[in-house]
Amino acid sequence: MSEQKNQQKQPPKRATSGIFAILMALLLLILGQQGILPLGDTAVTLLDTPGHVDFSAEMERTLQVLDYAVLVISGTDGVQAHTETLWQLLRRYRVPVFVFVTKMDLPGADRAALMADLRAHLSGACVDFTDPDPEQIALCDEAALEQYLDTGALPDETVRALIRSRKLFPCLFGSGLKLTGVDAFLAALERYAAPPEYPAEFGARVFKIMRDAQGNRLTCLKVTGGQLRVRAPLTYFPRGADAPVQEKVNAIRLYSGEKFEPAETVPAGGVCAVQGLTQTYPGQGLGSAAASMPPSLEPVLTYRIGLPPDVDARAFLPRLRQLEEEDPQLHIVWDETLREIHVQLMGTVQIEVLKSLIRERFDVDVQVDSGRILYQETIAAPVEGVGHFEPLRHYAEVHLLLEPAERGTGLTFDTACSEDVLDRNWQRLILTHLAEKCHRGVLTGAPLTDVKITLLAGRAHVKHTEGGDFRQATWRAVRQGLMQAESVLLEPYYAFRIEIPAEQIGRAISDVRLMSGTFSSPETHGDMAVLTGRAPVATMRDYPAEVAAYTRGRGRISCSVAGYDTCHNAQEVIAESGYDPTRDLDNTPDSVFCAHGAGTVIPWDRVRDYMHIDTGFGKAETQTPPPAPRMFRRRFDLDDRELEEILQREFGPIRRSQYAAPVRNAAPGADETERAELFHPRRERVIVDGYNVIFAWDELRALADSGHIDAARERLMDALSNYAAFTRREVVVVFDGYRVPGGQGEKFDRSGLHVVFTRQGETADAYMEKLADEIGKNESVRVVTSDALIQLTALRAGVLRMSAREFRQELAQVAQQQFSGDICLHLCDTNPRELVPAAALGGPFHRVLPLADPGYQQQILTLLKENHIDVIVPLIDQDLFTWAADAPELAALGVRSTAPLRQTAQLLTDKKAMAAFLQAHGLPTPPLVAPEQMEPGRAYIEKREVGCGSVGLRTVIGGEDYTSHPGSILQEKCDGGDTEITAEVFNAQGKLRVFCRERVVTKSGVCTKMRPLHIPEIEDYICTLTGLLPCPATFCAQFMQHRGRWNLIDCNLRIGAGTAMASAAGFQLVRAFWANLCGQPVPDEWLQADPTVKTVLRVYQEVVVR
Repeated sequence: MSEQKNQQKQPPKRATSGIFAILMALLLLILGQQGILPLGDTAVTLLDTPGHVDFSAEMERTLQVLDYAVLVISGTDGVQAHTETLWQLLRRYRVPVFVFVTKMDLPGADRAALMADLRAHLSGACVDFTDPDPEQIALCDEAALEQYLDTGALPDETVRALIRSRKLFPCLFGSGLKLTGVDAFLAALERYAAPPEYPAEFGARVFKIMRDAQGNRLTCLKVTGGQLRVRAPLTYFPRGADAPVQEKVNAIRLYSGEKFEPAETVPAGGVCAVQGLTQTYPGQGLGSAAASMPPSLEPVLTYRIGLPPDVDARAFLPRLRQLEEEDPQLHIVWDETLREIHVQLMGTVQIEVLKSLIRERFDVDVQVDSGRILYQETIAAPVEGVGHFEPLRHYAEVHLLLEPAERGTGLTFDTACSEDVLDRNWQRLILTHLAEKCHRGVLTGAPLTDVKITLLAGRAHVKHTEGGDFRQATWRAVRQGLMQAESVLLEPYYAFRIEIPAEQIGRAISDVRLMSGTFSSPETHGDMAVLTGRAPVATMRDYPAEVAAYTRGRGRISCSVAGYDTCHNAQEVIAESGYDPTRDLDNTPDSVFCAHGAGTVIPWDRVRDYMHIDTGFGKAETQTPPPAPRMFRRRFDLDDRELEEILQREFGPIRRSQYAAPVRNAAPGADETERAELFHPRRERVIVDGYNVIFAWDELRALADSGHIDAARERLMDALSNYAAFTRREVVVVFDGYRVPGGQGEKFDRSGLHVVFTRQGETADAYMEKLADEIGKNESVRVVTSDALIQLTALRAGVLRMSAREFRQELAQVAQQQFSGDICLHLCDTNPRELVPAAALGGPFHRVLPLADPGYQQQILTLLKENHIDVIVPLIDQDLFTWAADAPELAALGVRSTAPLRQTAQLLTDKKAMAAFLQAHGLPTPPLVAPEQMEPGRAYIEKREVGCGSVGLRTVIGGEDYTSHPGSILQEKCDGGDTEITAEVFNAQGKLRVFCRERVVTKSGVCTKMRPLHIPEIEDYICTLTGLLPCPATFCAQFMQHRGRWNLIDCNLRIGAGTAMASAAGFQLVRAFWANLCGQPVPDEWLQADPTVKTVLRVYQEVVVR
């Protein structure tokens, strides 16, 4: 909305009623143009832009010419993700804002809740102006507060100043359909919106290019200073031009909807359409006006335009250029190789509008493909790029410093070159050439961004240098620097807000994780939950339809572009692109030097040997931390015969001595057993090539390729520690630190594992060869690697060899043998294998659908049938009922289950039924309480009637305002303190054993420190419970003290997550579980706690791949 005081010829007075305003706004919404609305003594120009996220770029261009903005928000939806994006843009361009909340006549529109939402998500300076409170307005500014305290009032001038400086945001409420609140809003707008002051010097800013029905080109602009006259000459620079052009204004139009009135002059603050300017572009500044800031919202998808067979694509391209002129964010691109037209768009709505526009304007029906992601590239560390262009009678050399910049800053250019080295005019020319080209990265050919490019040095020839020489040298310098740099692939991200039923929040969280997204803690509002975060556009672009499907229309999701960040699957994208930077002749990194009277092309990696200037970059020692070691993968397929032939060729024939039994001189009469004890067995050692194994195991390679090499090392060391403990072998893992500058190497022991990081200049190959030579003569040694050169060294040293994949199979077999030699363990999880720590046990892994997915149950049944599974072990509460021991689906397949009977599972997961059952049999549990029975000041626990764990748990106090959640129950809160006891139970083979542990420290619901205890009262409680219900072989229960007795507060009819802590204290419940499952006897000593253990700590790591 732009304002100006009526000057000279005033438009005729018209009513400013709410009906007129609504009709005008509706007209503009349909036509997407502008209109003039008289408001008292002020003529208000309304600029309407589409509110849909797909047209964000057009909306952003319009914001830069506004004096005020009217932000319309739905009273039923509140602040959405795109609303917050728009608010950030208004803040960026310093536009004062009036907020109008509409649809207040609909059910669910709560003014107080909406004001709280506005203050929480937009600004704390949002104030309800329905009945303005001067004190609340004064709190937005210290000076205003002092004025209010001195005088007891705030004049309108102060309020206008606060609004103009964005320290106050008036909020009004109403209904556009019923025209309520509109008059009050217009009155507030007239009273508090003051036109700004403009300079006398002419200036204007272009915000849009359009064409009328006759095809005439119109430049839409706002006059920011002086005045604009018909036939006035304007001098400006076209886009990318080195010289200005001068054109006359042939006509000025003042639009109101589709109609317009001609005008001779337009004063400052006026918005008009100008005819006669042929090379202007949106965002351009004319006269004294500065150009607009580059848009922060860019399209993230590119689409191919499919034309009818009778339309030539090359001939149709100029027509589409007209549309690009009107909307620069289209970025029409012609692919000469494929002879295709590509266009960049924000989403599906903009696609349909574009297709309709092409049909109406050019009478051509086009098709648009499914679209591709627009990737970008940046660099991770500074690098110097050198470009030299010296064919015969030409000369230029440029040295550029490329440095990574903050995300979202784009490309910035600067110079640090002395004018004694290169004249100022040449330096300006180089900076101009840097800005005039879209520089491409070397990974996929995607545009380069977030890089600061600084001119370090350059050289010109007095006679032979021309302007075009520096263009070639500059572009080649950028490219040569990128070829040396550590490039990073970036992809666009969405900021999302998902509002779904609370019981489906787990599904949403799982989906976001699978989409490589991040999220904040969920918020619960009644029976709905809200999840906000960021996720790649590539994984989330089709998710809104999925949300609507699994919530059956109850869920809502809003997404807005949130910039670019590191690509979650960079290696996959790079491989699919097939881009070869050395074959991109339009962006060559090579330089041209003059040799023997002709130009000679020098490859980019040899340019430094020929350059004429030495800037000294990179020679001084820096204090930057050493880069991560680079791992080189070598893959050879050589069998033992080939290795032996290599040894014979290099070192001569291998002479093997004939074996002869050793002669043992035993003392007369010595016992054979005593003699045998003199010959001790050789110790077994395993030497593992760390990085080779990481890149040979799929799950570890996936972590390393995603930039989490540290996590891959941790996973490998965890697996090797288990292997060492299972086999009683001594394991040494060696990691290569050859290329770590200043690395001193490191050796340490970790959980029975010897870890070695070699020092700088020492490869893992050399260290392993030395170690094998030292210990191979006296000990049984195996070298684990798929590197044929290390295998060759092992063969020469006479030690055994094993490939990384063979070792992976042995590790899986060893792990399975700890349970039973006859067990084949299949693992199922909704996450990828690399995110499942239990996958280290080996065996087949199956990634399954989320539990809430309708196809989950059928998928599990199919896996059971196809893999001939005998036993299913449910490990999460939600599965206990589905896969109960008496489930007919399992009985039909002949599959056993470790879960309880359905009747038991249903009883103990229904909190209300469980409490009633326990109380009926005299077992203590916190009593149920009706809301009307709550005693003032007493604490109660609200939990879901049917559910697992602590989901939906909260503490409420009697006497306070309380609204119960649907499907919840109230219980008295235990009064015996915070001490919580977990009882681990073994209930099979005629044995009932109970191990009690106090949860001393709990983090995020996980017990990390426990203390073993002997509590006979709890043991008796478990004995009574198992006599009343058919409980499974292993389960756990939680107890707290209430009214002087131990009360059962929860019961998990499965093996618990903290069972490993009981095993550490001697109560080997896991071992007993597997033995019982296989029909093997469980000795009593397995189920006896070690009395010497006083405390057990659990240390765990979480690895998140982004």
